[in-house]
Amino acid sequence: MFTFDFKAISQPSLQFNSLHSELGPVSIQDSKVEIVSFTNIGVVPVPWALVVLESKVSPALPQSLSNRSNDDLEAITASSYRISKDLGTLKPGKTQEITIYFEPSLPHTICQMKLGLISDLFNNNNAESTFSISGIGASPFLRLNDIKTTEELSEMFGKHTVNADENLQKQLSVNFGSIKLATKKKKSVMLVNCGALDGHFRIENISSRFTTTPREGTIRAQSFRRIDIFFEPLFEKVFNDVIRVTWGGGSDQDLTIHTMGSGGHPSLQVTSKSIDFQVALLNLPSRQELTLLNNGNAETFVDIELPLKHYIRTEPVAPIIVEPHSSRTIIVVFTPRKLFTLNCEMRVQSLENKHDVFYVKLLGTVGRSHNFDN
Repeated sequence: MFTFDFKAISQPSLQFNSLHSELGPVSIQDSKVEIVSFTNIGVVPVPWALVVLESKVSPALPQSLSNRSNDDLEAITASSYRISKDLGTLKPGKTQEITIYFEPSLPHTICQMKLGLISDLFNNNNAESTFSISGIGASPFLRLNDIKTTEELSEMFGKHTVNADENLQKQLSVNFGSIKLATKKKKSVMLVNCGALDGHFRIENISSRFTTTPREGTIRAQSFRRIDIFFEPLFEKVFNDVIRVTWGGGSDQDLTIHTMGSGGHPSLQVTSKSIDFQVALLNLPSRQELTLLNNGNAETFVDIELPLKHYIRTEPVAPIIVEPHSSRTIIVVFTPRKLFTLNCEMRVQSLENKHDVFYVKLLGTVGRSHNFDN
């Protein structure tokens, strides 16, 4: 009589050797490779298969997937990843390597895929191990903005509730107003890169009256850079120009800055030759108005040289801008700290025209306030 002793062989399921990979930004013109592997630690060959359990695409910028149907999104995801092999049999003690190619087709998108590994094709169709991969279809994305603080611009990045097209623009208008001939005025705009890759830009314009700094350069991903625009008129006329910023996004993505300015001559006048504070109370501010007139066709900045600076100030403080063919009222504030008679002059001068100089007499007496009991 023969006796047979059967021992069950336990074959462990196949498991991915890593669970997740973050590929980061990849240019839509490039490809990035990720190698994932699994090992048969059992004693018998194991048939295996890879299945896509989940795939989705989401916007890296809010507007990047606008007007896209669900079919479009599925096609974008399907075309973004390629797998070198999805079926086979793995011998005992061997390791299978699978190459995953990430080839993004649309910029500013986050492409995610979840793979399942099935290692018992005959009895079970459920994936017993999963591997997730994520990558960003990337390119520069440049826009313009008026000067903002660094904090305001920084807060704009990473907020999917903010539509970049509503806050950043493809074109801006910059008006320099009218300034004195042969002087230079600067205004600035911000060039913002909302994309996930660095971008190179170049600035071109026609009129020699408007210049920019820098003329070209590189702006890092998720960053911003100030562009200074200078205007220097030599004739009494209105100057217009279109400054174009190219950055490789195609001619339809070029950015434009419409600039305008004119040249002229300021002419400053003051409405009073003296200001009398009459009786100013000790340690209390006394205020009087002074009107500045600009009868010229160019703006002027007015400097005010004050005597007794510990006691006298202006609101606003100098230099004070007065637009062409207009007036501006300022406040002269006298706050005495001791008893004395005020008799001095303040000097008012146009910074653009050294001949426009005026001296305004400041008069007054300092008194002491008294409290009377009822």
